[in-house]
Amino acid sequence: GSGSCPDCRLPLAAHAFGAVGYAECPRCAGLFLRREAFEAVTKDADTRAKVRLAEPVPASSPSAKGSSAGLPAVRYRPCPACRKLMNRTNYGGGSGVVLEVCRDHGLWFDRGELAAIVDFLEKGGWDRIREREREKLSEEVRSLEARKAFAASTGLPSSDWERQLQGAQAIGGIVDLVGSLAGWFLKR
Repeated sequence: GSGSCPDCRLPLAAHAFGAVGYAECPRCAGLFLRREAFEAVTKDADTRAKVRLAEPVPASSPSAKGSSAGLPAVRYRPCPACRKLMNRTNYGGGSGVVLEVCRDHGLWFDRGELAAIVDFLEKGGWDRIREREREKLSEEVRSLEARKAFAASTGLPSSDWERQLQGAQAIGGIVDLVGSLAGWFLKR
């Protein structure tokens, strides 16, 4: 099977958003998605529409996990498949959703969180993330070019600036290619 809910300990039931499979806790409606399934949600508008139908966005945004009075703010939970504690990472910097990730098995979403991510993506969140990264890089390139010009005017060797500039421009090319969200949160 797909393992058991990290909170309720109940066996997870298999479901699908169209062709994309996931497992759900029958009690708390938490969802467990393999990484490929989550990537399909982030990349494919049809799959996102199916998530929307299956899991309407809650009226309030997902609460910060475990931050209500008296509880520790951060709670690490076991992966439904292997029971190792999952890592926590902020999704996309502006979604307000903390992803819980097992490197080997997938991602856990409390009720409403996957819908909140879909909502974030539909409102152009991912484009904003990419845009921010591109702006940071072009600023770096500009400052390197200014330093290179200064170095040239003072007769200093420019090979160092050349190398750094090429590096920054190469990264810029990579940022444009990063359509895949996977690279985004896996490198954290």
